[in-house]
Amino acid sequence: MVKGRKKRRRKEKDTHKGYYATFEAWDGNEVILTKERWGHLKEEHRNYKVWIEFLAKNISKPDFVRKAEDGSKAVWANYRFRHPRAKDYVVVLIGKASGKKFIVTARDNAEPMGGDLVCEPKEKKS
Repeated sequence: MVKGRKKRRRKEKDTHKGYYATFEAWDGNEVILTKERWGHLKEEHRNYKVWIEFLAKNISKPDFVRKAEDGSKAVWANYRFRHPRAKDYVVVLIGKASGKKFIVTARDNAEPMGGDLVCEPKEKKS
């Protein structure tokens, strides 16, 4: 490396090499978790090791899906769960670009997120 020049960081390209994981969504489409977004989740959440499990449940069988309130094509997948040290919902923001769906962010939340319903709530078996 020449002195005084900064080493350029290569941006991840849109290939499977940049993906951390993929999930099958409630509508049969593939949802991608990139390495960059996984890094974001690990930084934001101390208990990130259990998040893969929650993401898989939430994306494949959400209780309901709502549109993002900002008018974009993104949606919030909401999955209700009970855990003594967490809030009531795992919510995942799923964006769409170039015909592919990507996880933007995820978190636990006291209330469901989003606006109008995209996918009706599942019927609870008694």
